[in-house]
Amino acid sequence: MRQLCVALGIVCVSLEISAQNVVTVSNGSTYSYLTNSTGQITTITNDDGSGVAFDYDSAGTEVGTSVQAGPMWLTVRHVVLGNTGYVAAMGLPALQINHDALGRTIDITADPNIHIDQGGEIVVEASNPSWFAPHSWTAASFTYDTAGRLTSTTLSDGLSLQLGTPDGAGIVHQTLYGAQGNTIAEASAVGAARGVRIVPAHLDAVAAGLGFGHQWAESLTFETTASGYLTTAFDADHSPVLYLVDVGPYRVGFSTDGTPLFYDVQPSYESISEASGEEPAPLLAGVAPNHIVVVADGRAGFYLDHPADSALYSAWTELDTSGNAVQPFAVLEPSSSSSLSMDTNATRRSSTHPHLVAAPDFIRFYNTTVCVNGYCWTRVWSEWVEENSGGGGAGSGGGSGPPAAGGNPGAAKGNQIKGDPQMSAKVNRALTNAKNKLNSARCRALLDQLGNWGKLSDVMKGRKFNDPAAYMNQAMSYLRGELNTKQCKDGDTRASTTVGSYVVYVCPGFTNSAEGMAADYLIHEMLHSLGLDEYPAQGAKTSQQITQEVVEACGS
Repeated sequence: MRQLCVALGIVCVSLEISAQNVVTVSNGSTYSYLTNSTGQITTITNDDGSGVAFDYDSAGTEVGTSVQAGPMWLTVRHVVLGNTGYVAAMGLPALQINHDALGRTIDITADPNIHIDQGGEIVVEASNPSWFAPHSWTAASFTYDTAGRLTSTTLSDGLSLQLGTPDGAGIVHQTLYGAQGNTIAEASAVGAARGVRIVPAHLDAVAAGLGFGHQWAESLTFETTASGYLTTAFDADHSPVLYLVDVGPYRVGFSTDGTPLFYDVQPSYESISEASGEEPAPLLAGVAPNHIVVVADGRAGFYLDHPADSALYSAWTELDTSGNAVQPFAVLEPSSSSSLSMDTNATRRSSTHPHLVAAPDFIRFYNTTVCVNGYCWTRVWSEWVEENSGGGGAGSGGGSGPPAAGGNPGAAKGNQIKGDPQMSAKVNRALTNAKNKLNSARCRALLDQLGNWGKLSDVMKGRKFNDPAAYMNQAMSYLRGELNTKQCKDGDTRASTTVGSYVVYVCPGFTNSAEGMAADYLIHEMLHSLGLDEYPAQGAKTSQQITQEVVEACGS
């Protein structure tokens, strides 16, 4: 028996840890969780004794996450209303993440006049006369071309990254402009490439202001709890200096006394072009900023967590010693590779990449050129490269026999993604969203079409399910797939399965999907599970055509 006390209201919950709810992550750590009567996770206990607690609104939608860091509880609240997402940590201005009708992020606005209460209600502070109230501001804005591609990311002070159209080889030209319209830096990289993750936590935009200095990556190390909701940065003496709380597409940095310091938000550039039926976002996956950092004082920055070789991957605004704004940037450059003998104990690690991996074959080195106010220096980063990186197995789905026999569902049903809390949370939200979409008769009508073994709805009934949402949650299993494997061949693949199978492999690109599109991708895979074939099978629709049908029937 353990006891967790949530700081808000000092609500204490006794936890009876149940053996069947113990999860082991990739590095061998474990966490345990409890669920309520509707199957939602209410509390998590990590093997180090720390915990996570969740708040839900009256409809059962998650609206708040509290994470234990030492004796403190750090709370982040988040809600979605229509095309706008909100995230708030008390002490920072709330952020509004606004999307267009296709689910693409169009701007991120900071508003100190609103906050989110424990029940998920947005509260607007209107007690002061409007001329005394602090003003909201646009932290970042985004523009797209007629094909749906991101063309620019502009921060609050005018710092802007412009992206050209991919050429025949997929190369995208990047131009970084300063607040005065001056060209700060240029680079060209293969847009569709998914590069190396150069750090486990990216702090360029805030390091100077927090006193870490621009060489922070050489002095800090990072450790993440088993459940993945808390990452702690340690100095050279292994004293904690920063807490990072991850909640879905949002990260909030807290000081060691519990003061919230900055947001790190993942925008969505993903949609299906109504004209072409194609998804343009993967063409820019290695060059388009996928994180926006907003600091308490209004400054902002952006970065890519997996930049392509030779790409501009980070830019931000900070204040120099005289209080003047400067606009630094960083570029990733490939360096060299070093072959290693197989290390089955996997004891080697880099201070900037502390996560253990199994049996690395070689290390690939990268140089990053970082420039601040005209002064540049080079860092060296290393990436472990593994020979076997396929997405593991959890039972095979039977697509060869009559589906009424069911094939063999994975031993564990539902979301079985371990070691990637961001992806796991994304799948949970997508399944909830898919359930809501499938309440629509038009969306459910997708099951009236014919598959390999007849009408899809009849196949589902033969598998003892009448509700497609229940089938998705209770019959199917969702596993983490690895890039460049059979299941996730490239950065364009969001999820995959085989016809008739109960097992869906969720690919790395899924995490950056718009919330509505993530649900549509899982509905797409459900159709395959029930027997719907895909081109190049004779007479079958292409993957893009199937996704477009799901979007039209269920909404994006």
